Amino acid sequence: MELQIKDEQNNINYVYSESLWTGKRGLTVNGIPAMKVSKKVFQLPTEEGPVRYEIKGSIYSDISIIVNGYAVSTDHEWYEKMLIWLPMISIVFGVIWGGLIGALIFGLFATIAMTINMEIMYSSKGSAFKVFVGLLVFVITTGLALLVDLFVVAFLLAAVE
Repeated sequence: MELQIKDEQNNINYVYSESLWTGKRGLTVNGIPAMKVSKKVFQLPTEEGPVRYEIKGSIYSDISIIVNGYAVSTDHEWYEKMLIWLPMISIVFGVIWGGLIGALIFGLFATIAMTINMEIMYSSKGSAFKVFVGLLVFVITTGLALLVDLFVVAFLLAAVE
């Protein structure tokens, strides 16, 4: 997943990338890839010497890039953060409806919904679009999880009989 971070004051465009699955991180500064020094530290050589970029946060929260004591941050709205984490509520429905099997199925679908919602919330689309699609993704994935859970539980009950 990539996040575009614009430093308006210094006219610098950052692109921070982080894999949801492996945690691998990357940073480009005005289109130039920065060298990875450690897990959250990058470096870019310049004529004045190397510039160090430290990353605070992760894609699950706001990201800050700290350069020489100066921080540039993403600032996501509260509803964007809420819509990213909203699918996790469905795991409770899964536990109530299908116990451990339901929790696992709803957890899988909640993770898929979170990933889709992250892509949508971190995009440059409008607020109304983000809210509508974020809620739609939640409803669809929860409904699909319920159908899969019903099918699996019915199959297991039929197999036991």
